[in-house]
Amino acid sequence: MIEKNYCAGSGALWDFWVVPHGGIYHLYYLQDERDAPAKNDRRWSIGHAVSADLERWRECGIALRACPELGIHGLATGSALWLGDGGIMAVTACSGAGGALVPGIGKAPPYTDYGIAFARSDDMHRWSFVGAPALFPGEWPFEPLSAALENPPGCFCFGDPWLYALPGDSRAHILLNARLRNGGMRTRGAVAHTATADFASFEALRPIAAPGIASRLETPQLFAKNGRWYLIASCGDALLDPAFISARGPSGLAAASNPGGADAARNSCNPARLDAAYSVGGLDAAARDPSRLAIATSNSSGLAAAYSPSGLDTACNSCNLARLDAAAIVFTADSPDGPFELAGSWALFPGEGCYICKAVPEADSILTIRCTATQYPPKK
Repeated sequence: MIEKNYCAGSGALWDFWVVPHGGIYHLYYLQDERDAPAKNDRRWSIGHAVSADLERWRECGIALRACPELGIHGLATGSALWLGDGGIMAVTACSGAGGALVPGIGKAPPYTDYGIAFARSDDMHRWSFVGAPALFPGEWPFEPLSAALENPPGCFCFGDPWLYALPGDSRAHILLNARLRNGGMRTRGAVAHTATADFASFEALRPIAAPGIASRLETPQLFAKNGRWYLIASCGDALLDPAFISARGPSGLAAASNPGGADAARNSCNPARLDAAYSVGGLDAAARDPSRLAIATSNSSGLAAAYSPSGLDTACNSCNLARLDAAAIVFTADSPDGPFELAGSWALFPGEGCYICKAVPEADSILTIRCTATQYPPKK
């Protein structure tokens, strides 16, 4: 098993995405300045690093900053894709007079609106916005911005766009972390789906997942491996429906391993570290066969464990792994349209102090974020 780390030199690293292109892996990630007076005052930018093997990384500086001239006052999670003759990046864009709080982390946002904005690049290094945010929650059958002022903490979202292409379809497809307008407050989390040919008009398609188990499904990723489709999404214990936790695992497990759950862990990290974790059997390892899983417990290096998402076809209740306090959960389906169901060993990095996962099928790898113990400086 090989494990390597990447730490952003310019600030704390958080949500990230990886784009293979031209034999190089491009890593993009949210980052903020180390001297931010407090966590909730930070302004994210998009950092960039490259690697030929996911082991040795070269930092490339800031790929994209907020652009107030276009009404983009702050950035949050996104994704990128090489499409046709250039790169396209989608990001959650916060607009208005306020700062750039990530939506839904427990405090009403100080901005007037937010949506999805798009940027282009000819070389995957230099990025420029193509215009103001073009996609907003009010145009969809999902909760509007006003829900941020009405719902409990953690029960609001519209963002985390995941770009992908499908064979035989010239359009770009986008998944979004969203919430249904109806249903239980802690069970409305869904993965919205849209397609676009011009990044100006969007076709609303049926959500590919609305499992009824979480208040939101963060940073979704869709990919295919060996004829099956997999959907990865992150939802710490604080986001999971209590009824789901009670039915699926010991409710005290997460609190014992990480008081406050994954949300508490991620709120305390600065800087976080990206761990590239490779399973012995690759993404094709069968989860029901422990001998083919690469599991590294916490050690002096603080490196992460990897559970392979492919071949997770055993029944959800057949696995005795601790599934709470996980970095992400895995759903699987026969087609990209779903329906997606929880995969057999559905927890990625349970109890490992990690959050957010991205699979890199081209390299049979999974990358995750491991939080460090360093705290943000106290608010001045």
